[in-house]
Amino acid sequence: MREKRLIRLVLSAALTVFLTLNCFSMDGFAAKNREILGEGTDFTAILYDSSNGLPTSEANAIAQSSDGFIWLGGYSGFIRYDGTEFHRFDSSSGISSVFSLYVDESDRVWIGTNENGLSYYDHGTIFNYGRAEEMNSYSVRAISEDKEGNILVATTQGMAYVAPDLSLHPINDSRINDQYIDALIRSESGDVFGLTKEGAFFEVNNLSITAYHEPGVFGENAVNCLYPDPDDDSILYMGTTDDEVLVVSMGETLEIVEKVNTGNLSNINCIRKNKDKIWLCATDGIGYLDKDLQFCEVSDIPMTGAVGSMMVDHEGNLWFTSTRQGVMKIVPDRFSDLSKIVQFPSVVVNTTCVVDNLLYVGTDNGLKIIDLSTHEMVENNFTKQLSDIRIRCIMQDSGGNLWVCSHGEHGLICKKKGGSVIEFNARKGIEDPKKMFRTVTETSDGRIIAVTGSNVYVIEDFNITGCYSNDTIGKEPVLCACEGDDGILYFGTDGGGICVVEKNKVSRIEVTDGLTSGVVMRIKKDEDRNLYWIITSNSIQYMKDGVITAVTEFPYSNNYDIFTDDVGGAWVLSSNGIYITKVDQLLENKNIEYTFYNTKSGLPYTPTGNSRNCVSDGILYISGTTGICAVDINKDGITTEDVRLVISSVCIDDKTTVPCNESSITIPAGSKRFRIDAYVITYGLGNPRISYMLEGFDREPIYMTKQELKTISYTNINGGRYTFTINVLDDETGEVVKTASYGIVKETSIYENTWFWIVFMIIGIFIIAFILWNYFRKKNDILIAKQKEDQKFIDEILKTFAKCIDMRDQQNRGHSFRVAYYTRLLADKLAYKRGYSEEQVHEFHNIALLHDIGKLSIPDAILNKKERLDDEEYKIMKTHAQKGEELLKNVKIVKNLAIGAGAHHERIDGKGYPRGLSGDEIPEVARIIAVADTFDAMYSTRPYRKQLELSTVLEEIKRIRGVQLDPEVVDALLELANEGMLNKEKAEAEVEKAPEIVLYEETDSGEDLAKKNEEFLNSLGLKG
Repeated sequence: MREKRLIRLVLSAALTVFLTLNCFSMDGFAAKNREILGEGTDFTAILYDSSNGLPTSEANAIAQSSDGFIWLGGYSGFIRYDGTEFHRFDSSSGISSVFSLYVDESDRVWIGTNENGLSYYDHGTIFNYGRAEEMNSYSVRAISEDKEGNILVATTQGMAYVAPDLSLHPINDSRINDQYIDALIRSESGDVFGLTKEGAFFEVNNLSITAYHEPGVFGENAVNCLYPDPDDDSILYMGTTDDEVLVVSMGETLEIVEKVNTGNLSNINCIRKNKDKIWLCATDGIGYLDKDLQFCEVSDIPMTGAVGSMMVDHEGNLWFTSTRQGVMKIVPDRFSDLSKIVQFPSVVVNTTCVVDNLLYVGTDNGLKIIDLSTHEMVENNFTKQLSDIRIRCIMQDSGGNLWVCSHGEHGLICKKKGGSVIEFNARKGIEDPKKMFRTVTETSDGRIIAVTGSNVYVIEDFNITGCYSNDTIGKEPVLCACEGDDGILYFGTDGGGICVVEKNKVSRIEVTDGLTSGVVMRIKKDEDRNLYWIITSNSIQYMKDGVITAVTEFPYSNNYDIFTDDVGGAWVLSSNGIYITKVDQLLENKNIEYTFYNTKSGLPYTPTGNSRNCVSDGILYISGTTGICAVDINKDGITTEDVRLVISSVCIDDKTTVPCNESSITIPAGSKRFRIDAYVITYGLGNPRISYMLEGFDREPIYMTKQELKTISYTNINGGRYTFTINVLDDETGEVVKTASYGIVKETSIYENTWFWIVFMIIGIFIIAFILWNYFRKKNDILIAKQKEDQKFIDEILKTFAKCIDMRDQQNRGHSFRVAYYTRLLADKLAYKRGYSEEQVHEFHNIALLHDIGKLSIPDAILNKKERLDDEEYKIMKTHAQKGEELLKNVKIVKNLAIGAGAHHERIDGKGYPRGLSGDEIPEVARIIAVADTFDAMYSTRPYRKQLELSTVLEEIKRIRGVQLDPEVVDALLELANEGMLNKEKAEAEVEKAPEIVLYEETDSGEDLAKKNEEFLNSLGLKG
């Protein structure tokens, strides 16, 4: 017997080696048995145990109901899983130590316990048969259902059944009454087959044992499990206690037509078919038979032993239970974990490059090479030469030469197409002491551009022919390089924006030119759209026709790289994972829908910061923080068509839970709160976007992802009819893919009746109105009158001062009133965007009236000089801003009155006066007045020139937009012009409304006139 066992082990090992070699010879990502789901994708296996949510580390049985819930049974009890959370029914349910589960045609979950008999779960209700006399044993090992709807129950001592009326009865047959029934299974045609622990096989029809076969009929090894082929009723698979699967033909007699060796797997506990594979669960692990009945063991999974049962869920995912390890699911994953496939070391990957079907991988610990045809690691002299050094970038040029950027003594390495290696270091003219090469690129004329932290080297014919140093391109380190049209070079820097080199002329693109950050990590040319993608430290941007636009609606800021696929998609690699969206939506910068992958949804590794990744034949090879993975970016991702939406129950005031097995539910009047238990059930790696809404209460849908969905609660809703709707949305388009709804009727309380509130309001209004109306009317009238009087007085005083200013400045009569008028127009235009109130707009108008009050301190000879001012005179003239601020700084009755006078000559670029403020340092009102002041200066007639044409004025203002004037305020002015609101006649009408001031009488002598003028100005607190 021992010799026979040894021979069998040797043959088994030989067969295993043969089959393993066959599995490993597959091309592409199917290598090493990765396409086990038959979807043309890789897979991910996830084990659930007590360390990650499952309230136990063992499981005996698994089943799924039509609503999508997965039910688990173990020694710890009865468990429900919704794809997010495991819920264990506590001991008060009467269920413990579950050994078997079965979902019948009525969607009831039947539960076989180890010692307390039979139970079932029906839409929130649990019924226990307990220790019923109709059962010889209370240890239920298997459950099934016959064609008539009877529930067949197998125990350790015979069988029983539950009739359609749910009454329990024994099945009496001397051949099985004392037998340990180990398995019951139903074929696709409705026949039920059973198996005893000793290996006897029997059939059940019309609640009777119609056929019985003794244990030894199938050979010396006992049959441990059985499975009717769902595609062929004449075939039955049997797993033995040894290492064989028997293929049995069921005709008039049972005949073994084939025996299949299962290699390292022995004691086959469960057999199930999914598509073209017959899956085997064994004490030693998991494997399958392919369509030719060739055995393959699945070894690259976390569940390794004591595998007792298997199930395929509604999405095609595979589930396995283990009495020692818990529950494992195997799900499709569009990302292939190359590190796992080739046993790649756990290391930071910085760059990838495919050359001749070899994947070159640059890591923090040297160069690694993967043969993509065999998925084996390749070692050669080149990998040995570059071992244990940090490699940042790898590129193949148009001549077939391989360029490697490293940190350290090797510097920049070039492996020529012929095989020889050149190192560009100090001996080759590299001046950087650290020789930290970041990236390398090739120009259209064949030059190599190599970037270090401080220099950019130009290499031609393997010789350094040029260098852009700090003296040339600035002190900021260069992070990336890109060739533009006509040989222009763009260098993204660490803080200095983009350095542009065009025919040895150096310029910069900075934040003032539209960049959101001076840190530019990636510049990539998009040939299809004739633009450049720019990845900064805080945004995605693009440059087209010299204009830089920020994609402000993109959901994440810390991004590393961007790739476009063949179907208009954009793949954005970030510190958070990978976002997939549409390029058109990025360019439109609105309604950006996206699919997101991270390590919770199938992405094996988070992308490495500022890494270099390559695309070859549509496959994106991603550099990860601890490994490397690949994905076909031109292939559709996992769909959400099979997601199940379930509204399982409504809990009222935290007390009464009503199962939602009807189309609607009624909530009693007076209920304060109800909770809706809604579920989006999917077991794949996706995290679909969803929305829900209580129509009649919520004003708009609430959006989130499946992982974010929690219990949904509503409080104090009025009586009436409502509809709760939950939707699954398409990640890219936002369209509803699947929806579920449920009616809710809230009974009306007496105080919710219309007549009640009408009576109550009439009485209340009458009483309150009678008491308060007269009192508040008088108080309000007095207050309003006083406010109007005060405001009128203030306005008149300010207009009087403005009139004095304009009378003093003979060349700019009416200027103060026109600037105030334009300021009010601009403030009104910006009010919605900036949140200005009506009072604030009026305040800006008043501040603008006195913006030139400082001119009262300027001598007449300078103020009214018709010729050009010399430098000294202009210096004195410029003091009017500071003088104006000093005159008004102690005036408190109008808020910020001094700001307009003191800051209206400041410029956005910081070249204004008196303080040289820039950008947002300049107060908002001063920025608005500056635009109004500039506009009026050009759109008014002066002694030395006529009023300019409106188009000329607007062109000039456009020219100084963002340099001298606030861009947003200039845009508002241009909108006003387009709307025809810049009406000169209306502006002059404001001047005509100014109060009349007579400083002298015509009969006064010259001496009297001067004295009276001085007295008048002194009375206003000013000195002429």
